[in-house]
Amino acid sequence: MSTLIEIIAAPFKKKKKNKISPKEFDFILSLDFKWMSPKEAASLRKKAIETGILKDIYGALQPTFNFNEVDIGKGVRPSELSTILKEENNNFELIINKISAECKMDKKEIIAKVNEKQNQFHELVDIEIIAILVGRELGCDLNEFYDILDDYLSE
Repeated sequence: MSTLIEIIAAPFKKKKKNKISPKEFDFILSLDFKWMSPKEAASLRKKAIETGILKDIYGALQPTFNFNEVDIGKGVRPSELSTILKEENNNFELIINKISAECKMDKKEIIAKVNEKQNQFHELVDIEIIAILVGRELGCDLNEFYDILDDYLSE
């Protein structure tokens, strides 16, 4: 399971709710868990919404995955998070941008397809790999991203 997904799931698991406010999300990550600063938590929240991992429904955050099925790792640290967040979001965003440009599709539509496909895999496959699968299904040439697959397979 992706560390990013674990971090996003943690506030929902703590509250035992499928919807929480943005302030609760930021507060839990920064002050309760002490994983990051409030500013970093807000940045993470915004990135998670942009990438489709979280939905903002009338001011309430809701994950697009079943957070109850996520096991939270023991050694999560803010320094790891910032590296993971930059790498995962950059790769994911690059893949989504490439698919959007090649297939002339709206990014939200592509992200919806990625979320749907990720649900089929029960959140067991990292979002970047799912995005590559979706892009290939849409007929996009994503050869430049295959090194991402190699990195995941060698871990």
